[in-house]
Amino acid sequence: LAVVMLRSWAFLSVVTFIPLRFQALGYGAAFYGPLTTVVIGCGAVGTIVGGIVADRVGERRVLVGTLIGCIPALLLFAAFPGPGAFAIGALLGFLADGSLSVTLVMAQRLLPGRAGLASGFILGMGFVTGGIGVPITGAIADRLGMPTAWSMLTVLLLAAVVAALRIPAAALRREAAAGPAADPPLAPADD
Repeated sequence: LAVVMLRSWAFLSVVTFIPLRFQALGYGAAFYGPLTTVVIGCGAVGTIVGGIVADRVGERRVLVGTLIGCIPALLLFAAFPGPGAFAIGALLGFLADGSLSVTLVMAQRLLPGRAGLASGFILGMGFVTGGIGVPITGAIADRLGMPTAWSMLTVLLLAAVVAALRIPAAALRREAAAGPAADPPLAPADD
């Protein structure tokens, strides 16, 4: 939960303030609109690719690797605005959401038989925390500037790395059976 909350705060803060940051630099909506779309779209691709890679190399590697990769990507995105922001933003979005599916599966493993609760809790808390964190990032940006506020988000990502390294082994356990585990059959309803 801590990993999801911290990552969400950082990512939603970037996505929310892209228009304001680039508008302040003199760019129009024709620039920052597509840039925001690229960051979010690459996040969606990262979610799928992260899940595929995690099945091959392990969940913890994908989780920690993407979080660590987000740190330099975020620093570069904050420091180098302009046309290059499309490539850096694509990388940032891809890495930021690259472990979303992994954290969802981990939560489901930690709450066996309660996959819906685990999924709702992880996704809901992620969005809520991001929504709460964005105004805090905005307040920092008002005082210190957006590049500094975005750069300070790396502290959240470092904390998420530490939290990811402490995830219990039970969340990483793989089923011994070949293939995905099937849901148990539903009991017939009593009429």
